[in-house]
Amino acid sequence: MKRILTLFVTLLISLYSLQGYSQLLLGVRGGQSISGITFTPEQDTRPLTNPLIDVGLILKHFAHEHVGFQGELNYTQRGYLSFVDSTYYYKRVNSFVEIPLFFQVRTTRNSFFAHVNIGFSASFLTHSKAGKNTTISQIELSNYKLNVLRDNYFNYGLKGGVGLGYDFSWGTIQLDVRYLYGLGDLYYYNYSGNPTRSPAWALNGSVSFMFNLSNAKKERAIFEDNRDISPNINQI
Repeated sequence: MKRILTLFVTLLISLYSLQGYSQLLLGVRGGQSISGITFTPEQDTRPLTNPLIDVGLILKHFAHEHVGFQGELNYTQRGYLSFVDSTYYYKRVNSFVEIPLFFQVRTTRNSFFAHVNIGFSASFLTHSKAGKNTTISQIELSNYKLNVLRDNYFNYGLKGGVGLGYDFSWGTIQLDVRYLYGLGDLYYYNYSGNPTRSPAWALNGSVSFMFNLSNAKKERAIFEDNRDISPNINQI
């Protein structure tokens, strides 16, 4: 966890030090997801449609008006629902610390913008809950005991989507819809009884509020330019 925070802070400092056209924003985001698992061999599964938490910090930098990068540090949930032994429904909800990184292309009109995100996501499983019942609505979740031989703690995948936003003088409000296509597995394939493949998928909607850290830098630059020009004007 400390290494993840260190990486995020290092990225913030590195982007802030870039010169030229620079828009640097830092803020918070929150949303909800639906998700599922695709098993091989195939199992009778259903997506979890009850809202799953997806919140975190967001950092965005544009060195060009229409092309930039966006990174996040999130707490997010994913899971699945399966039908077991023709009797029970089994539900599992997993919680992750996630770092998605996006290449972002946007188009702007006045203060409005629309963008496309193309990126990659890496996540670490922190804890999990599971339960089963003959009726989905009556499933009660309890702590799922993770096993390093059975459960894969590290997951990764492709992540992308589209979004809309508005730039204010103080910062930005942004809406996003994203899809995660998992490449890693939730379960290790070589553990007895585990499926050979178990990648996750997730559909997410979120809203972000970001403060523009570049404003103070731009105001200082304008003030310094005016101070350099004023002595020459007085000499005319």
